[in-house]
Order: sequence, then C-alpha cells, then structure tokens
Amino acid sequence: MNITNITRGRIHLGMIMLLVAATPLSLLLFGANSADAQSATQKPAKPTGLQANTQQGSLTVSLDWDDVVGADYYQVQWRLHGPDQILNEGIRSTSSDASISVDDYGRWVARVQACNGAGCGRPAATQFEVERAAGPTPEPTATPTPEPTVAPVRPAKPTGLVVSTQQGSLDVSVDWDDVAGADSYTVRWRESVRGTQLNDGESVSASHASITVADYGQWVVKVFACSGDNCGRGESTTIQVEADPQSNRAPVVNRNTDQYA
Repeated sequence: MNITNITRGRIHLGMIMLLVAATPLSLLLFGANSADAQSATQKPAKPTGLQANTQQGSLTVSLDWDDVVGADYYQVQWRLHGPDQILNEGIRSTSSDASISVDDYGRWVARVQACNGAGCGRPAATQFEVERAAGPTPEPTATPTPEPTVAPVRPAKPTGLVVSTQQGSLDVSVDWDDVAGADSYTVRWRESVRGTQLNDGESVSASHASITVADYGQWVVKVFACSGDNCGRGESTTIQVEADPQSNRAPVVNRNTDQYA
C-alpha cells in the first residue's frame, strides 16, 4: 500500500469535513445579512399620539408622540396655519419628543416623520394655538350710542359645484358658478366622518380652487360666496379620494378641523 496516497487521502477528507462544518454557519450569516439589508430598505411607520403642549405667554412648544419601531431619528417641522404657509427646515430628534420655539403668537401646525437609513415615512401633523399672556383688565368706559346700521347683504349660495379627483393623488379640483355680488369665495373641507369639523379652508377670488386633503378616503367639500367679511350659505358635496391600488395605504382620520359642515 502506498503510504503517500493514504496520507493525501486523509488530508483531502479533513478539508472536506471542514467545509461541510462551516457551511451552515455561512448560510446563517448570509441569511442574517440579507434580513438586515431587507429591513434597512423599509421606511418607518407614521408616528401616532402626536400632541403639542403650550403655555400662555410663551413661544416655546413641547411636542410628544409614541415611539416608532425601526426609527433611527425623527424629523420635526412646523409652520403658521393657513394657505400658502411653508414648513421650515425643522430639527432632528433622536427621542419621541422635542421642544421647539415658534416666531409669533397664533395658530401653528407641527409635523413629525420617523426616519431611518431607507428614508422618512409618512408624517403625522397637529394644530396648536400659541396665546399671548393675559393683560390687565381695562377700566370700564362709557358705551357710545351706536349709529344705525344697514344689515349686510350676503351673497347667494353657490351653484354648479363640481369636484374632480385623480386616483393616487390627494389633490382635488373644485369648480362652481360665479355668484352675483361676491368678491371672494371660501373653500373648506373635512373628512366624511360623523363628528368631524370643517377646516379653516382657503379664500380665492375666482370661482374655482385646487385643494389638498390630508389622506385618502371620503371627504366633504363646502364652498361659500363672500362679500367683504360677509359670507352666504355654503354649498357642499361629498367626494371619494382613492389611493393607488399598488400603494396599500390605509385611510387616516384628520381631526384638525373647526366647524361642522
């Protein structure tokens, strides 16, 4: 028998056994890396429980929300409430709370997104009021006799209201007939859920407007014709804003409203 061949045979068998023993560990490590890579491509969910706490006379606002699984940090932004107002660059927070300072008293909107290496998920938003400190009680003064006034003439209720939507878009096109005596129109909207209220809306000079709702689902849109500060009765309609079938987005109720339709 050739001893050299036997020795070589043992060496080859040992190498094969080493490779077989190492294979499950390699597969395990490869699988773990694949799982980590897959989770790194998923954006975090939308934050819940967002609250804003203010103190009368202070421009500092405390924001708090629930922790979001998979979030490395949170992007916090804010802006004045109303049309044409733009969110600032904001701040980053590594915890589920933040302290911000607004520029002035009034109504504001705060928005929070959970973020990780894959990007930032859908935002949560809330409105809050920053109030001035209460001043001293004024001394009573004599009440002058009011001059007789003429009751303001309110424009008629708008007619021909048409609302158009596009699947996968939160933008809504609103159009109606011109109203005699109206110098502006106010368009307001709310989610079509019992108990929700109309938002502050937008004021436009023409008999059409483009609005953006907060999420997919059923909404109520209401239009008022106005002359100066006097607005007539509103005309309303209910619409369905549909998500893209591929997005699998669930509707979210928007509670930031202030008047019933």
